[in-house]
Amino acid sequence: MKTNEKADLKKKSLAELNEALGKAQEKKFNLLFKHSTTPLANPMELRAVRREIALLQTLINKETRAQRKVLTGVIVSDKMDKTRTVKVERLVHDARYGKTLKRATKFHAHDEANESKLGDKVEIMSTRPVSKTTKWRVSKIVEKARA
Repeated sequence: MKTNEKADLKKKSLAELNEALGKAQEKKFNLLFKHSTTPLANPMELRAVRREIALLQTLINKETRAQRKVLTGVIVSDKMDKTRTVKVERLVHDARYGKTLKRATKFHAHDEANESKLGDKVEIMSTRPVSKTTKWRVSKIVEKARA
């Protein structure tokens, strides 16, 4: 695969990359099937297809990794240094009775600048683990708490 072909692949959308991956896997299967019955005329073709599949999988992983989870919640504790406890509430529908219930989950979120305070409404985003319990970071303060 030439460098200009790689640049073209990087410009494609996620759906186009998945489609290209399917075609490349089908091509690999056909080459392996041919190789099982008779030796390939150009065995390097199989290697090139494998490399193309690896490149496509890498590009797809980069695209999906960029789509991080984002939640909105209220800070219930700011006693730790650079870490906030954020309470995220969600509505759940009871299966048996049909009643809508509130459920809350607490997340530890990293706040590098210590700028959020108790009661602030914040948006948190998933990130790599910063510590044992901190796997989120405060991306922005939506609304400051009334003092």
